[in-house]
Amino acid sequence: MRERAQQARQASRFSGLLLVGILLTGLAASTGLPHRMDLTEDGEFTLSSATLELLDRLEDRLQIKLYFNRDIEGAEGLLPARMVLEDLLDEMKAAGNGQVSVEVVDPTTDMAASRDAEQAGVVAIPLSSSGVGGMSVNMLWQGMELRYQDHTEVLPFILPGDFEFAVSVRLAAMMRKETPLVGFFSREPAAPLEMPGFQVPPSPDRIFTSLRQIVGGRFDVEDLDLESEEGLPSNLTALVVARPSGLSDREVFEIDQFLCGGGRVVVLHDHESFDLRGSLARTPIETGMDEFLAAHGVAVHSSLVYDSRSQRVPAGRQVVTLPNGAQAVVDLTLPYGFFPALADESLDREHPVTREISDITLMWAHPVSLANIPEALDARVLLRSSDESWTLPEDTSPAIERSNLELLRARASASGQPRSYALAVVLTGAFPTTFESNPEGIPPERERISGASPGALVVIGDADLFHDATLRPGSGNVDFAANLIDWLAGDEALIRLRTRGESDRRLRNFAEEFIEEAGGWATTDEENLALDRDALAHQRAKERTIAWANVLGPVLFILLAGLFHWRSQKRKASQPYAGGKT
Repeated sequence: MRERAQQARQASRFSGLLLVGILLTGLAASTGLPHRMDLTEDGEFTLSSATLELLDRLEDRLQIKLYFNRDIEGAEGLLPARMVLEDLLDEMKAAGNGQVSVEVVDPTTDMAASRDAEQAGVVAIPLSSSGVGGMSVNMLWQGMELRYQDHTEVLPFILPGDFEFAVSVRLAAMMRKETPLVGFFSREPAAPLEMPGFQVPPSPDRIFTSLRQIVGGRFDVEDLDLESEEGLPSNLTALVVARPSGLSDREVFEIDQFLCGGGRVVVLHDHESFDLRGSLARTPIETGMDEFLAAHGVAVHSSLVYDSRSQRVPAGRQVVTLPNGAQAVVDLTLPYGFFPALADESLDREHPVTREISDITLMWAHPVSLANIPEALDARVLLRSSDESWTLPEDTSPAIERSNLELLRARASASGQPRSYALAVVLTGAFPTTFESNPEGIPPERERISGASPGALVVIGDADLFHDATLRPGSGNVDFAANLIDWLAGDEALIRLRTRGESDRRLRNFAEEFIEEAGGWATTDEENLALDRDALAHQRAKERTIAWANVLGPVLFILLAGLFHWRSQKRKASQPYAGGKT
């Protein structure tokens, strides 16, 4: 019996050593493989299908020069990110089938590389560090130069999170025979004339400058005159109709014909404009497009959507009495229902434009409805408000003051049952023309196009979401604008790559949920203070429960697993041995 037990122990040791040997051998072998295992949800450390497709289409050699200084004293935290960059470059080289070459140079030790970097426009970032001998400044180089045929693109400073998208966008631009054109049509003032040595600021009323800059990073951008004798450019890929106002029949006809010929159009529709420079003065707008949209089954209503899930805005100050009797003045913020904050189920998670976007903020949005859509068209809702939404008349005061914010909430609640409202819709298919004859100004002999090729029409009941005041870098609105234009221009493959790894995993706001379950904010300061105190106490209790569950959960799991193992072994030990000879 003792001899069998000793043999079993020796077999266990041998099996353990064999397993360790297999693991070490596999680890050593895997270092030489061209592919790595990526366990991230979005595949952040693996080349995307869009990049692989571009590399497969290379017709000539792609030269990549990476400007890296090997000595990164004072910035050692960047080493893991640099390893990711170099691994991705190795994958690109392997996927290029001999068409991709990668060269890494150090401008701090190579004078020729330093000169080349300066001529290419690669910049170094100064990093200061303190030591025993005093302060020192080190230059950090982390740029890249791409060369393909007679094209050159430079990334002055690259980050791992933006690396693949930045490279793929530039590579796609270098491989194009012709850059797509995106046209803008609006009633904004014309852009200032470019003067060498002078930077003339645009007019304050030219409110979509940031949107043009976002689009201009990938496409040619041109402001169009729809009444021009030359008509629309032949290479026009997509048309942005930004806050249309007083469109003539001829202007609508040009939009109609572009759409019927397979063009792609986005309409940023508003029934009024608000002065964002302080007064919030309202100016009504007659778009001239309502009949055109109605013919395709789309209606943008004049009422305003009030959404309880909205952005919070400063609403003055409030005097609070502390437990010791002293008084303190605190800033008060309240939700502004006219600024819907769209997230989760408010975004169409099946459409490539909104699939990976975390949130979008609208401003004074109008509900959009679909009815009597032509049979040749398919329609879907791209953006919608939350289930806790109402509509208020267009003449409702937009003032961002505490008394008005409380009044808006009361008026919305009293207007009826809440529900969700569509705020942006997309139609695709072969669009029939809405004109039975050519309007005045169009030659009668010009043939009208109707349903020649599949097109796309996006209608958003808000233009302020792309206003210069709201398009801030890193916001969901910027991603939405870029994705929308990419989709209209037919570059769907790069949309997912742009937002890969950027989806926010939102934490539950227990305080906000507590307030919503209590029926929202009250009308008096005393009730609001008590409600806020109870909501914070509820949130702290929930967070404390989750924290203790994270601490005790693993311990309890290990104890239960150990107890189960002990009981299992005890049960086996109590059974008579049946393996010996009789």
